[in-house]
Amino acid sequence: MSINQHTVKWMASVALEYKFNNDGIGLLITGKGCVSGKDFLDVLDNIYAATDDVIKLKYTILDFSSLSEMDVSFKDIEQMVFRHKHAARISPDRIISLIVKNDCHYGVSRMWTALTNSLPWESWIFRSEREANLWLKETLKHKFNIDM
Repeated sequence: MSINQHTVKWMASVALEYKFNNDGIGLLITGKGCVSGKDFLDVLDNIYAATDDVIKLKYTILDFSSLSEMDVSFKDIEQMVFRHKHAARISPDRIISLIVKNDCHYGVSRMWTALTNSLPWESWIFRSEREANLWLKETLKHKFNIDM
């Protein structure tokens, strides 16, 4: 990669955004543009530093439907999983829906789900927000008796 390509890529990068919602039982993480492994790790570090907020979580929505590029290595994913393992100790019952449209992003998401399979979390990957929300609503009702 040349310096110019790296500069353009950096300028085009948009960090992930996150917010806690529904009285703290939900977490929404969204990304647009190009997102790097460092972006993911930085967001996870910020989220997991708020231990009191993480304890309350029942669900997480990862909306990657607007990503144009995901610059993530296998090592980045391993580091994410390491952080998730620590978070699962304080928030073991969590439901996670991933929304991806791009085939490559779907593949990266499948790799993540394979590596987090040992966690007590239930996760699924969806191609549309509508499908993800329907599954989330049904699963929250069934698992926690929460209406959304």
